[in-house]
Amino acid sequence: MIELANTIKRENSVSIGVISNEGRELTDYRVNKFELKNFVDIFLCSCYVHLRKPDGAIFQLALDITQCNPEETLYVDDRELYVCAAQGGGINGIVHKSARSTVASLTSRGLGV
Repeated sequence: MIELANTIKRENSVSIGVISNEGRELTDYRVNKFELKNFVDIFLCSCYVHLRKPDGAIFQLALDITQCNPEETLYVDDRELYVCAAQGGGINGIVHKSARSTVASLTSRGLGV
């Protein structure tokens, strides 16, 4: 998925944000271990913003910070509950089940991968 996210960013000139419910130590570890700052533009993690998915407020915060309209965004998560929560705020969503199905969904939305 890291390779896929890098490709999406490079091929489509899009911004990438991460919304996570993880704690500070795990978040810091993953950001450093997987060099996420190389392609992620914004991190909205519960440990920093004190909101959690599926609370719609965390998705609204993402829109407010990025100054994007919901219809301009695409949220990908492996949990359908979180995708539904994002969609409740007008954000487009994909439930990630496999790399292949996610690539197909991204491609059908006009993203080069």
